[in-house]
Amino acid sequence: MLRLLAGSLPLGVPASTIVLNWCCRLGLALLQRPLPRRDDWIFVIDETVGLGALKCLVVLGIPVARLAETGYSPRHCDMTVRAVEMTVTSTGVWVAAVLEQVSARTGVPVQIVADHGSDVREGIVLFRQQAPSWVETYDISRAIAAHLKAHGRDDGHWQAFLKQAGATLSHFQQTDLAFLLPPRQRTKARDMAMDAHVDWAQRLIGYHDQGDCSSIVLPCVFTANAWAQLHTARGKRRVEPLRALIGTHYDTRAVLCEALRAASATALDELDDTFWRLADRGYARLLQAFAWVLPYRARLPEWTQTIAMSKTIQTVLKTRGLSRATPTVVLAQLVEQGPLAAPVAELQTRVLQHLEHGAAKLPAGATWLASSDLIESVFGHYKAFTARGPLKEAGRFVLLIPAFLCELTVPVIREAMASVRTIDVERRVHTHFGPSMLARRLRALRPDMKTASTFLGVPMGN
Repeated sequence: MLRLLAGSLPLGVPASTIVLNWCCRLGLALLQRPLPRRDDWIFVIDETVGLGALKCLVVLGIPVARLAETGYSPRHCDMTVRAVEMTVTSTGVWVAAVLEQVSARTGVPVQIVADHGSDVREGIVLFRQQAPSWVETYDISRAIAAHLKAHGRDDGHWQAFLKQAGATLSHFQQTDLAFLLPPRQRTKARDMAMDAHVDWAQRLIGYHDQGDCSSIVLPCVFTANAWAQLHTARGKRRVEPLRALIGTHYDTRAVLCEALRAASATALDELDDTFWRLADRGYARLLQAFAWVLPYRARLPEWTQTIAMSKTIQTVLKTRGLSRATPTVVLAQLVEQGPLAAPVAELQTRVLQHLEHGAAKLPAGATWLASSDLIESVFGHYKAFTARGPLKEAGRFVLLIPAFLCELTVPVIREAMASVRTIDVERRVHTHFGPSMLARRLRALRPDMKTASTFLGVPMGN
C-alpha cells in the first residue's frame, strides 16, 4: 500500500498508527462494497479466535463460473469477503443468522464448504431449514485429518513412536544433539504431523546407516575395550599388533580404519556394529539418544503409504475439484501406487467411502470446491500480522482480512479512502467489537500516582 502511495506522500513516511488506520479504512471499504446477486455462489466459512472472548466468523465467496479458471484451487485474490462478524457468544443460531444476512444481500449459495466446528456445523444445519437447496461439503483436508487421527489412535506403534519422539525432544533440546531432534509436535497439526515425523525418522536412520557421525563432533578412539572386542572376535595373532594404538584419537572412522590396516600384520574384515559402539564416540552418542528409532525401520513403509494415499486424494480434489466422477478418478490414481499394507488399505476404503458420500450430493455434471484451505491461509496471514501486537486478540484488525484478499491498486485505495472515514472505522469497532483488550488493560492497570510515589520512596508534595 505504501509503495503505491509513495509518490503522493509529500511529508515522507507516515507513523505506523496512521498506516494501520488507513488499512482498516481500506478493509472496511472493501467489506462494504456492493456485490452483484448471483445464483451460483460458493461460500467458504470458518471461525477463528484470539486471546480473549471474541470469535470471528469469516464468509468468503466465489462464483462457480470462476472455479475452472482457478484450477479448482482459488487464490486469495479470486475470493471476495462476504462477511467478517465478531461475537463473544458464538452459537449455531448466530452463524445461521450471518449466513441468512449474506444470502439476502447477494443470493443463496449452491455450496458451503466448511469444517465440522461445532458452532459452524450447527449453524449450517439451521441455515438449511431456511434454504434447503444448497450442498454442504466437509473440507477434504479436515476430513482426511479426522480419518488419520482415528487411524493413528488405533496404531499402537505410531502412538509409541510419537511418545518417544516427544520425550527425546524434551530431554536433548539443550544438548549437542539438538540439530538431530525430531520436529515439535503441534496439538492442532493436521494429519497428526505424520509427514514431518516419518521424514525425520527416515533421514535419521539414513544418517545412522551411512556410518559417519562426524557431525556430532566427537572423535573415534581406539579404546582398550575396542581392542579387547577385536581380540576376542579375531584372535590374538591378528590383533596383538594393534595394542600400540590404544587410546589414540581419530577424526573419522575412515582415518581409524586406515590406521588399523597400517598397523595390523593381516587385513581385518569389515568392522561390525559392536566394535563401533566402543570405538566411535559420536556413534555411541547418537545411539544414546536415538537407538529407539531403529526398530521402527520396519514400520516406515506402512506409514509412508499412509502419507502417499492422503496426499494423492487431496491433490486430486484440490486441483480437479469435487464431482460425482471424483471417486473413480481418485481410485485410478491410488491403484497406480501399488498394493497397500492391510491397515492402510482399510483406511483408504474408509476415506473413499467418505468421498463417495460427499460427491453424491452434487448435481450431475457439476464440479465444485472440495477444500476450505484458502480460509485457513487467510487466518494464517491475519495471525502472522497480529502476532506483532502486544495482545493476540481478535479485534479491529480483522478489518484487514478483506484487504488480504484484494489486488490493491491506486484506484481501489483512492475509492476506499474517499468512501470510508476514520470515524466510520471507530463506529464499526465500537458497535461490533467494543474496547480492545489493550485499552481495557491500560485503563484497569493504570498506576495510582500516589501509591507509585510512596512505593518508590518519593514523598508527595503539598
